[in-house]
Amino acid sequence: MRILPILVAAVALGAVVSPAAYRAGKNQNHVFGDLAVVDLFTTHLTGSGEPQELLAGAVQANFFQMIGVRPLKGRTFLSGEDRRGREHVVILSYQLWHRRFGGDPGVLGRSITLGGGRREVIGILPPDFTWNNRQTDVWVPYATDPGGTEGRYMSSVESPGHPKV
Repeated sequence: MRILPILVAAVALGAVVSPAAYRAGKNQNHVFGDLAVVDLFTTHLTGSGEPQELLAGAVQANFFQMIGVRPLKGRTFLSGEDRRGREHVVILSYQLWHRRFGGDPGVLGRSITLGGGRREVIGILPPDFTWNNRQTDVWVPYATDPGGTEGRYMSSVESPGHPKV
């Protein structure tokens, strides 16, 4: 399956997409099978052990299902966990799971401090999973207000490269 970054060119030219514009575009989409927001950024893991800078991905709840990725352990995001106030969960990369937590399966269900906030570990991704040729350490829900216009502006909207059927 090919994944198409459908707004990357506009972003490269300095354009941004508001949450309201994304919702309108998704609701009027008659071409792609699905759409999801992906936003990569750096954050810090603190708490037990040395603080560590990580590459993080914020995605909508449908992202992993859309690209066909299943977790090695645990689960991915549930519908609604990408709504503001309900986004306090995290999925770890296989590499971070081994590097920081020694591959301990008991990390599932535990809270970690990420970017100054507490998040419950709900899943571990497969060892070969990368996104955009980058090894992302943690994945969090891209939190939005479902009915409002407030929220972070989006840097990338992705779609599977197949038409709606």
